[in-house]
Amino acid sequence: MKKITLTNDQLNNIFEVAKSAISTDMVRPLMQYAKATVRGKELTIITCGGWRLSRLKLELAEVAEEDFDFYFKLFTLPKTLISADIEKVEDKVIFTLNCSEWQQSYIFPQPSGDFVDADKVIPPRDGSLTIAFDAKGLMGALKPFAKSDDRHHLVKLNFVPANNGGINATSPGTLTGKINGAEVEILVLPVRCTD
Repeated sequence: MKKITLTNDQLNNIFEVAKSAISTDMVRPLMQYAKATVRGKELTIITCGGWRLSRLKLELAEVAEEDFDFYFKLFTLPKTLISADIEKVEDKVIFTLNCSEWQQSYIFPQPSGDFVDADKVIPPRDGSLTIAFDAKGLMGALKPFAKSDDRHHLVKLNFVPANNGGINATSPGTLTGKINGAEVEILVLPVRCTD
């Protein structure tokens, strides 16, 4: 059976991300849809609107019985939504919205054509984390960790997960906080330069 269930939060998140990139161009009808791919416990949503492309991956509560793809258009979600059952039946997809006191269904015939291959445009993440920072700001933050009599030294930065909060000097040689939303701990190890 080609069926999944999404929570209210998951569906709202999908619609919020999708509406930022979905096409409104009548000349490209396929791009007016979002493409969903279900693989085991992973749901991937792709939208494309000319110069904009988005890809969102979510973990499902349960493993889908079958892997499948489907297309859907955005619609207004009710405020009383609890969950949504999404089922692909032949050449259509049925969204059944489970609300606090009623149910409502939307049926989407599946369009034909080739959708953009998002993996060619947005390469999959390899698990590494890329961060950006202001070089002058970082140098200012690191000055207290340098020896006053040592003007030429190297600093080794080790980025590991840290607790929430602003940038703080915690123990000697350590800064913790967030850089571009990523929680990091910076371990500063001065090493004498021997040139």
